[in-house]
Parts: sequence; C-alpha cells; structure tokens
Amino acid sequence: MNNFVLGAVLSSLVLFSFSVADAAQEPQDVVAAYFHAMKNGDVVTMKSYMGGKLYEKRKILLEQNVDYPDFLRNHYEQGDIQVGEVHDGVVKVMVQFPDGSIHAHQLVVEQDSSGQWKIVDEISKDR
Repeated sequence: MNNFVLGAVLSSLVLFSFSVADAAQEPQDVVAAYFHAMKNGDVVTMKSYMGGKLYEKRKILLEQNVDYPDFLRNHYEQGDIQVGEVHDGVVKVMVQFPDGSIHAHQLVVEQDSSGQWKIVDEISKDR
C-alpha cells in the first residue's frame, strides 16, 4: 500500500512539473514551435500556440480548410526560420526561402491566464 501511495505522489509531481515547464516556456520557444508546426502542416499544434485576434482571423482556415495543412507544408517546408528576441511583446521572425526571398513576421505575444505564452496577432512584411 505504501508503494502505491508513493507511486501516486511521484506521478502527481511529475505531471505537475511538466505543466509548470510548459507554462514557463519563453515567447521565442512558443514562436519557434509554432513555425515548426507550420512547416509540418500541424494545424492542431499551431492552434495550441494561438490566441486573441490571430486565432479569430485564422479560425475558419485552421478548422475548415482541409487543404491548409498541405499548403503550409509546401510553402514553409524549405524555409530557414530565425526567431529573434522579444521587444515590447513582439517577436521578430525571418523566414528565408531557397529562392532568396525573405518573409519577415512580427508576432505579438501575450501570456494567458494560466501563464502560457500565446501568439495573439501578427504583422507580416515580405521583402
């Protein structure tokens, strides 16, 4: 019985430490994971990093467009992604493609009520 209680307590601590680690992610980690999900066409993971205006703008695309994952994979798969520092709640991202074109993104990040960072808006400029 003591082993059972000890096992239950240890399991709870492990689960708690994972949830705390997720909440403690830095904004750059969230943005990098978001772009990695884009490269893989993983809209479920993308949605988990989104909130606010950005999610509302992309909701139909993410949830109803069955071709969107393939589009993302085809578009971003060959892109080299560089995530910059956070300044005033904005993370700059540069995506360079094999043809030399660069897409510059500025993503607005905020912490939600649980302390997790979410991408809530986007300002994009292509060069």
